[in-house]
Amino acid sequence: MNNLLNLKLTRNDTVYEFMEKNDASYLGKKAILNAYGIFKNDRLAAKESAVAAGIDNSGFSEEKLIAKKDMCFFGTCLVSSAHVILNATGNSAISNQMEESESYYLRAADSESAVLLQGVHALINKNLALITVDYVTPAELLELQAYIDTFTSIKGSSESVHKVSPLLTNRSNSDIKKSTEDINDLRRLIRKLKRTDSEFYNGFNAVAKTDSVAVHHTNLNLELLDEAGLPAAGVTAILSNTKKTGMSDAMGKIPINEVHNGKANITLASPDFKPYSTEINILVGKTNVMKISLERIIQN
Repeated sequence: MNNLLNLKLTRNDTVYEFMEKNDASYLGKKAILNAYGIFKNDRLAAKESAVAAGIDNSGFSEEKLIAKKDMCFFGTCLVSSAHVILNATGNSAISNQMEESESYYLRAADSESAVLLQGVHALINKNLALITVDYVTPAELLELQAYIDTFTSIKGSSESVHKVSPLLTNRSNSDIKKSTEDINDLRRLIRKLKRTDSEFYNGFNAVAKTDSVAVHHTNLNLELLDEAGLPAAGVTAILSNTKKTGMSDAMGKIPINEVHNGKANITLASPDFKPYSTEINILVGKTNVMKISLERIIQN
């Protein structure tokens, strides 16, 4: 569950406590009493469905799921290339040891998937002389290893049981939305008390606010490549909406954490590549992954 939904649940509890402590202010006011009764029921429903959704999705990491998909896709690309040359040269016994289906690795448990692709890496590397660099290069094997390492380093699980029961998340979102609508109804009704009971009126509006500390930051992962599709190392990235910068590693990767969501200009600079600048849209609540191709500077 994201921060905003948790904040709304906390706000619901705060509103409930305030209304219970200040019941004398709306005693005999039937419209407010009715609206408050509806809110109390919806508040409990929101709490129960949020707990169910939280348990249902315990440990799930969208970032790990994305990393698993990247790992499995790239791994099976190398397997496909290796299959072509191994089968053509009468080495099908080696080729048959590597599964080519991407879904085979995706459906495997996280730990098993990484082990299987690590085995693929080892087998291709062992037989690289037979496969030749025309089909799989050492750089591509390094890239596969980087995908495996990235995947295994991310905490959590790529497996979300919401795939089996998506209604739990939808129900939780719907119940929290309903409780927010209830609070808005109460706010409208309590507005009448602004002059006659300003303390109660101001107090309610203060506790009914959802603090604006929700998900305004997110993560950005850049992958820089040259025209040949090889990693572009040593490139500096600067975002216009943050003071944070980063430099690409040997795999052309730049992780920039906790950046502001929304539109921003990204500038890439390096002595080895032509300057690059573009506008990007950083989405909230998820890790944004971007691949950018750079043009090398031809040295005279």
